[in-house]
Amino acid sequence: MHQGCPCGYYTDSRKACKCSPGKIQNYMNKISGPLLDRIDIHIELPALKYKELSQREENESSDIIKARVEKARVIQRQRLNPKVSLTMPR
Repeated sequence: MHQGCPCGYYTDSRKACKCSPGKIQNYMNKISGPLLDRIDIHIELPALKYKELSQREENESSDIIKARVEKARVIQRQRLNPKVSLTMPR
């Protein structure tokens, strides 16, 4: 979500953060209050290398994803009370 410090390397495993503890605390306090109060889930993820971001991968087609979603809906309908609607009626 955010870098954790002004330089952006606070939690980076490949590059050292150059910010002082006081600078980091001030940055976190400034960001934390108004912004983080509006977010329900916080997940820390490591930075990706450019090569990892720029690689082209074969993605699933919409038809394959649609079939998987429909299968999951059937399983949920069997599991739940038939009167409960997960989404719009199908």
